[in-house]
Amino acid sequence: MKIRNILITLVSAVALLISASTISFAKVVGDKIILGAAVSLTGKYSSNGVHTQNGYNLAVERINSMGGVKVGGKTYKFDIIYYDDESNSGRAAQLAERLIQQDGVKFMLGPYSSRLTKAMAPVTENMKFLWLKRTVHLDRYSLKVTNIYLQCLLQRTYILM
Repeated sequence: MKIRNILITLVSAVALLISASTISFAKVVGDKIILGAAVSLTGKYSSNGVHTQNGYNLAVERINSMGGVKVGGKTYKFDIIYYDDESNSGRAAQLAERLIQQDGVKFMLGPYSSRLTKAMAPVTENMKFLWLKRTVHLDRYSLKVTNIYLQCLLQRTYILM
């Protein structure tokens, strides 16, 4: 229940970001805003990765069932492109690049693992790409605190500077 609420909050935060910006900042196909996510559907993080995907799907279903988001007087619904990062840091970084460069997504939802987030962060930072992550343990994985493109919805996150 707690994780479900956090994931709904995460996707809602994306909805808020999109509705506060112009639609030109989002990949739109018809009346859908396309989000991207690399999650662990296989490998050692797969159990939590599947829960992450289920939470994202639940949030998108809820937002869409409530009418979607309104941007510039037009209503849009969400859809998500998923890729399996295989619980592998290198693969996660490759998929972040693919989602941005090949798929053209403008908003990305983070993976389950802080280790995978650490691998993806330099890619998104170099591309000046804004993305959201539910939480990340910066002290444990020494993620660069100055990465302004990674926005976390903090939940028991410990930052040691």
